[in-house]
Amino acid sequence: MRWIKRFFVLGILGAVVAAGVVWGPSRIGRLREGGVFVGQAKQVVQRYQCPMHPQVIQDHPGNCPICGMALAAMGSPAVQQESEPSAPEGGLPGRAVVTLSPDKQQRIGVRTARVERRDLERRLFTAGRIAHDPALYQAQAEYLSAQEAMEAARAGGSPGASTRSEALVEAARLRLRLLGMGDDEIAWLEGERTPERSLLLPPERQTVWMYADIYEQDLPETAAGQRVEASLPGQPGKRFEGEITAVEPTVDPATRSARARVRLDNAEGLLRPGMYLNAVVRLSLGQRLAVPREAVLDTGVRQIVFVREGEGRFEPRSVRLGPVAGGWQEVLEGLREGETVVTSGNFLLDAESQLKGAAGSAFYGGHQHSEESEPSQGEHRHD
Repeated sequence: MRWIKRFFVLGILGAVVAAGVVWGPSRIGRLREGGVFVGQAKQVVQRYQCPMHPQVIQDHPGNCPICGMALAAMGSPAVQQESEPSAPEGGLPGRAVVTLSPDKQQRIGVRTARVERRDLERRLFTAGRIAHDPALYQAQAEYLSAQEAMEAARAGGSPGASTRSEALVEAARLRLRLLGMGDDEIAWLEGERTPERSLLLPPERQTVWMYADIYEQDLPETAAGQRVEASLPGQPGKRFEGEITAVEPTVDPATRSARARVRLDNAEGLLRPGMYLNAVVRLSLGQRLAVPREAVLDTGVRQIVFVREGEGRFEPRSVRLGPVAGGWQEVLEGLREGETVVTSGNFLLDAESQLKGAAGSAFYGGHQHSEESEPSQGEHRHD
C-alpha cells in the first residue's frame, strides 16, 4: 500500500514538471521587461509639442509657455515609441541644420535675400577744422622763393649755383609733402606763384582748407577725389561741399590719425580759420560681394548666417566679413554669389539650431565644448 502512494506522488510531480517544460517558456516569452505582455495592446497616447521649442511636450493641447505658439500634435494617434535623437548636422560646433515646413517658416516670419555683388559706399563721420596753419604758409613761401632762385641760377648759366638751387627746391618740396600737400596741390601752387592767404586770414568769399582727421583703420579706403560734406554745429541746416585733395603721409602717434586736406566752398564767407565742423566723407568701396546686415548673427566670437539649401533646410555657416556700408556688409569668406540667406527669423532659427546641436552632441558625442564657451584655466585665446 505504501509503494502505491509513493508511485502516485511521483506521478503527480512528473506531471507538474512536464507541464512546466511545455507551458513555461511560451508564457515567459510573452512577457517583456517591466511585466507587460507583448500580446497586450500598448496604451495609445497623443502628445503635443512646440514647433520652435521641441523640449516643450505635453499630453493636451495648449500654447507654449516660452513663445506662446500653439502646440502641434506629434503625428497621428498611434503607439508611441521612444526614438533616439538625430545626429547633429552642419559644420559648426554646437549647431545643426534646421528643417522647417513652409507653414512653420511662415509662422516665425522667415524672410530671405540673395548674396550679390553691388557698389558699396561707406560714410565716415569725423571732425574737421578750418585751417589756420602759419607753418604751411611759411613752407609755401620758401618753396616759391627756392623756385625763383633756381630759375635765376639756370638763367645765369652757373652750374654750381643751379645744382645748389635745385637741392633747395627739393628740400622745400619735401617739407610741403610732410605738411600734407600732395603733388597736384604743389603743382597748383607753382601755377599760382603765391602762398595761400586763407591759411592765415579769413578769405574774401573764396575756397578754404579744412583738415579732417582720418583714423589709421580708415586710411586704406581714403583717397584724393572723395566727396566730403561738412556742417557747422551752430548752423546744422547749412552744408558745405568739397573733396579731399591730399592725405598726410604720416600718422600722429598721439591720436593715431592722419589729416586729410579738404577744399571747401566758402561763397558766403561763413567759414573762418580755426572753426570746427562736423564732416562726412563718402568712401566708395567699389563692387564687392555683400550680404544684408540683418542676416548676420554676431556671437562675439564669430559671425554666423543661415543659408537656405532647399526643401526647408537651413544651414548655419560661419563667415568672415568686411566693412558695413549702407545696410550691407562685405563678404570676405564663407558665402558664394547667388546663395540665399535668412534676413528675418534667424534668431529663432539659431535657437532651434543650438537645441538640435546640443541634443545630438550629447547623445552621439558626449560632452562637447562650444567655441563660444569661456577658455579653461591656463588657456589663452586671441580673437
